[in-house]
Amino acid sequence: MSMRLAGVLCAVAAACASVPAAGADPSLAAMQKSLLEAPDAARAALIADRLEAARQAALSPTTRLMLHRGQRELAAGELRASLDDLSDAVELQPDQALLWRERAAVRAMQGDQDGAIQDLGGALNRDPGDVAAWSSLSVIEEHHGDAAAAYAAWEHVLRLDPVIGGGASRLDHLRHQMVGDPT
Repeated sequence: MSMRLAGVLCAVAAACASVPAAGADPSLAAMQKSLLEAPDAARAALIADRLEAARQAALSPTTRLMLHRGQRELAAGELRASLDDLSDAVELQPDQALLWRERAAVRAMQGDQDGAIQDLGGALNRDPGDVAAWSSLSVIEEHHGDAAAAYAAWEHVLRLDPVIGGGASRLDHLRHQMVGDPT
């Protein structure tokens, strides 16, 4: 496992296993509990959508505008402009994990794997129940060639959303990569 992921995992492992991050919205905690108990992938996806909407609702209007502009720029392939807007958004509301996760996506697209992993650590320190951040961390680590780190991150995804679509098959795929078996 890479040293950078080990640091991320150590920092958030206790928080993931116990209570939401300090100052976390109680409705987020309740929705995260519902996600954990969802009977199927379709219900889990609905809860995940509600969680994402709640995370966005916590943004100030200015920050929300910067986020949307950064997302539009990303879709248009304007990575530098997107990174600048998302960095400004993080500076305005550094407590909002969603912003760190979004900036990590841009950094990953720019090829800055270390920066992306660092931002995902920031996101997970603020919201250890963010399935999308754990999922992104798994994908980035896999692309970075660290199957063990990707596997560990995906295990967190499954702890938070046990019925996520393709969850077991991805875990199996990563396990095969870790031991060197062809998949």
